[in-house]
Amino acid sequence: MKHFGFVGFLATAFVLTFTVRSEAQEKPVMTAKDKTDTVKLTMTGEVDLDYVWRREEIVAFTGGVGGTSTPANAGSENSFEGFVAVRLNAELSDKVSGVIEFGTKEADAGHLSVFAGSSATGPTALNVKLREAYVMVQELFLPELQAQIGVTTWNFDLRGKGESMAFDPRHSQSFFRNVNGAPDGDVTLGARAGDYQEPEPVGVWLRYGREKLVLDLVALPAVIEGGPPHQDEALYAIDLLYKIDDRESRIGLIAASTSGRGIEIYTYGGGFDYRTAGGMDLYAELYFQNGTSGGSAVIPSLSIGGYAYQGGIEYAVPGDLKTWIGANWTYYSGDSKANGKSSFFASYENIHDLMIIEDMIWASTGTRTIGRSSWPADSPPTRGATAI
Repeated sequence: MKHFGFVGFLATAFVLTFTVRSEAQEKPVMTAKDKTDTVKLTMTGEVDLDYVWRREEIVAFTGGVGGTSTPANAGSENSFEGFVAVRLNAELSDKVSGVIEFGTKEADAGHLSVFAGSSATGPTALNVKLREAYVMVQELFLPELQAQIGVTTWNFDLRGKGESMAFDPRHSQSFFRNVNGAPDGDVTLGARAGDYQEPEPVGVWLRYGREKLVLDLVALPAVIEGGPPHQDEALYAIDLLYKIDDRESRIGLIAASTSGRGIEIYTYGGGFDYRTAGGMDLYAELYFQNGTSGGSAVIPSLSIGGYAYQGGIEYAVPGDLKTWIGANWTYYSGDSKANGKSSFFASYENIHDLMIIEDMIWASTGTRTIGRSSWPADSPPTRGATAI
């Protein structure tokens, strides 16, 4: 197990916080003229209560709330799901702030959180856990530089609509869940679709931002702390977003290294999002991967190489309802045969275009599950989806 001291990490973050505050303070937070050192605290709460009904077919594939072991034991199910949370925001100065949030989670350690759940669906009482914890420092050494330290909220979302194709660690599962040297089938795809998690990636996110250019440096040595070294996950990345016009059209590039479980994977790619004056949005992304596994009794020796791409068009209908119409094609490479190579594209994906089909909470967590529970032996189980 890697000894990553989270308490010590936050202590260091707060030392940095107060150092920056003492050296760079320009406009202290004030509630009265005679109280120049007042810290502004804001406490908020949130409750998300959903009634969910899943058909037998979805339960058979994902396991559902009860963790059904085989499709033969599946049946439709209904439940109350969601989360409760309490959030504390602290403004220490005009440059330094902090956030901490406690509550339950919609998904945790492979299970969906169910209100009033029985022992068959996990703990009878929902566990209260740390949901958010970070310090934000503005104008760190440079006016354009900011840092987020702790449980980071970074993702690579080219379109800025919460639909990250490859990197959204806060809304995904293990990066290495797709790595294997065998051909995929119903069992392996279903197991991945039912892997409910909400990781808390710990590290540092530096952002250099100007009017048109944004550059991110990300070091997350503990995306998932798995106990033994071969279960840990770490992510290091650099990404760039460049705005090309006044309509928020932009291009993006990313290079990332993800390691853990005796595996090292390098991902590189990017795309564009072009928005026309008439409300049309054209976008495309392309990613490649290569890497190897360590080769041990726990992790077999494999050559890793996958790819993924998507393209789409979206039209925003004028009016207050903010209605949009679009079409999208998303493709992730898959494994078609046992050849000592893993061709399944690995990612911290978070795509919500097809909520009922691919969302982690509502359905089966990935385009890999769409419309193909079986296939001919000579047809590779690739993952593709078209949404209109």
